[in-house]
Amino acid sequence: MKRVSQMTALAMALGLACASSWAAELAKPLTLDQLQQQNGKAIDTRPSAFYNGWPQTLNGPSGHEPAALNLSASWLDKMSTEQLNAWIKQHNLKTDAPVALYGNDKDVDAVKTRLQKAGLTHISILSDALSEPSRLQKLPHFEQLVYPQWLHDLQQGKEVTAKPAGDWKVIEAAWGAPKLYLISHIPGADYIDTNEVESEPLWNKVSDEQLKAMLAKHGIRHDTTVILYGRDVYAAARVAQ
Repeated sequence: MKRVSQMTALAMALGLACASSWAAELAKPLTLDQLQQQNGKAIDTRPSAFYNGWPQTLNGPSGHEPAALNLSASWLDKMSTEQLNAWIKQHNLKTDAPVALYGNDKDVDAVKTRLQKAGLTHISILSDALSEPSRLQKLPHFEQLVYPQWLHDLQQGKEVTAKPAGDWKVIEAAWGAPKLYLISHIPGADYIDTNEVESEPLWNKVSDEQLKAMLAKHGIRHDTTVILYGRDVYAAARVAQ
């Protein structure tokens, strides 16, 4: 009798586990209004550039759904289980609260799988995602944070959103001699050593005369759009300032 009870309990446990799994797999799609009524959260699985405000197509919708979080599928292979759990905790996601994903099918499936493994059970699809451009939100001045495909298209002479009005240059910034730059860099990029814009002992900016000479050396005018990048992003930020 005891053995039968144990087997019954095991069967019930397996049944509950399967039901929970099916519920996670078959969660009903939600509109944004329905999600908000349930105090759920939307998660944008697209690359961060599109979340920030860049349209995926030239005249496509720009931005993300109101209050949506960004968990790009492209990040997942770089995020450990501990890091993903920390992200979930940081954004106060509860295992029993609804979340609704949006993006392309491949990205949504990848994010859904990782979130399920992390313990979230009420995962759905945001059925009306990006359907109302007027409600979408953008990062202020997102145009100043360009992404690789945008730059590639610009270099190829294709039409891009927020295309520079006049002359533009790509510049890699770093400290010291351009050792890594000489090994590889973005095609057509120039190089600026941070020593050209700041000096010891306090590493304040160099004189205005020196700055003017540096800009002239690199062919930068007052109306030139400068696209900066760096292997250490702080170097690019210091030059930009």
